[in-house]
Amino acid sequence: MSRARDHRVHGWTVAVLALTVGALTGVVLGTWGTTWQWRGAANIGAQGAFLALLVTTVVWRDRASRARPRRTSRTAMVGTVTTGLLALGVTTPVYLADLPSPAPWVTMAVAVVVAAPGLVAGALIVRGAR
Repeated sequence: MSRARDHRVHGWTVAVLALTVGALTGVVLGTWGTTWQWRGAANIGAQGAFLALLVTTVVWRDRASRARPRRTSRTAMVGTVTTGLLALGVTTPVYLADLPSPAPWVTMAVAVVVAAPGLVAGALIVRGAR
């Protein structure tokens, strides 16, 4: 039972991290290129909130799991790193080129694509307990 629980905890952690990064990517894309005068403050606030969620998730994982399940580190690393690289690849040009915000549906689609590798990795980790 403990093994299945640890797989669930680690899998959900990877999935929540991926969703958080995907949501932050959507927020950055949705607000950065606008003419709203508070866009910079809104981005800083959103990034602070998402950072707090990331830290809380990792602390929860460390307290809730008894051990790191075998053969999950590589899956978690690949999913998390791929999600992070996709987020950087999408948001860096927006910051550097000061591009306008895309349509809302494009922003949502990009956020889903950014989160997908981490979500798949989380599902694989949870499924690995079976």
